[in-house]
Amino acid sequence: MTEIAFPSYTDDVDEDGTTGTVFDDTFWDGIATAINTVVHSTTNPTISAADAIDETVTARGSKASLDARLDVSLEEDGSLIVPADYFSADDLGACLGTVNLLGNDDFLIWPDGDAAAPAYWATAGSPTVARCGTGCSDTTRKVGPYCASLTYGVATSYLWTSIVLSGIWSDMDFLEGQDVSFGCWVKSSIANHARIIIYDGNSATNSSYHTGGGNWEWLTATHTISSSATYLRAYCHVDSSGTAYFSGPTFIFSDLAPARWQPSPRVIRERRFSFNGALTVGDLQGEHVFERPALLLDVQACPGTPHDGTAVAPAVVPITIDVEKYETGGSWVSVFSGAQDIVAVAAFYGSVQPDGDYDHRCFNGYSGNTVTNENAVIAFNIDVTGSAEGFNFILRFMQYTRPLEGLLAYNDYGVA
Repeated sequence: MTEIAFPSYTDDVDEDGTTGTVFDDTFWDGIATAINTVVHSTTNPTISAADAIDETVTARGSKASLDARLDVSLEEDGSLIVPADYFSADDLGACLGTVNLLGNDDFLIWPDGDAAAPAYWATAGSPTVARCGTGCSDTTRKVGPYCASLTYGVATSYLWTSIVLSGIWSDMDFLEGQDVSFGCWVKSSIANHARIIIYDGNSATNSSYHTGGGNWEWLTATHTISSSATYLRAYCHVDSSGTAYFSGPTFIFSDLAPARWQPSPRVIRERRFSFNGALTVGDLQGEHVFERPALLLDVQACPGTPHDGTAVAPAVVPITIDVEKYETGGSWVSVFSGAQDIVAVAAFYGSVQPDGDYDHRCFNGYSGNTVTNENAVIAFNIDVTGSAEGFNFILRFMQYTRPLEGLLAYNDYGVA
């Protein structure tokens, strides 16, 4: 603070009260003016020096000095110290419009059973994989009804999926040098056991390990794609004995890691079997081969409209149907617990949902690499017709539509 400039004065050298400066009103007014010049603010006349002291001590918080407090957020030149999680306008622009590039990001589709890799995913290191969540023996879950558990096998174990396949990298080399980010909910009770990884065939970026605290933790990694990349993959990883859970994997084009799960694009589609005339009893009255993995949602029936436009009479007795999946080993298995009556007496509309084994309603995509297309074909059977005619039977199913599918070959849509 500036030193106070008091009025000049002289001493009473004779000590008889007749010499030196007279301490009269003028002298004291000069002292008051000198003090006020330094400590009094005409802009804030009601704030005292004591107030300023108290506010300064409060402002430094838990730090020993106000300077120490300011050092937390300001450089010595007064510029802002940018926090690690600072989100700028440029960062916001880079993230807007991002979309999850993964298929089966919520682990809904398990065509090969609950103990095999889910659709779009594959394993390495001989781990044990399991569907967990609602209705399962292990009810652990985070995003949606299910998650995937991964138990260490004979070596470092992975559950992985491709974002860009090796066969199409020549069309994707413009990604070299760009940043991608991966996030996933992970749960483990073992420290330094579970994490996620981005790998481009040449270099990898790992997330931190799960702490092992037994709770769900959101782990992330951001990776710059190598100029020598040959593909792009996301890995869920365990590297020691034990089980970890993974849920809501999210992979985006961004140099900022996703802060939470983002759902992948998906669509509801249908396969319609139409009968203009009288229904007849028989198996395999219609088949459909899925081009990419699918989850059967329900089967619907409704009367059709003949070409001549006349009204269609309803069924007078139930129509009994079955829908089957062509499974591994060449057997047909029902998506139901038994054949279903789908159109009630005198009803024009009916709907039934799959209630059989969960994997029977899950389908792989056509691979083009086998003759049998196991787990990729669905068939429609009619067991009882009643007197119905001119009916439509509609299979409704959900599929993921990965943004990069346009660059895939016809037989690559469902591969990991």
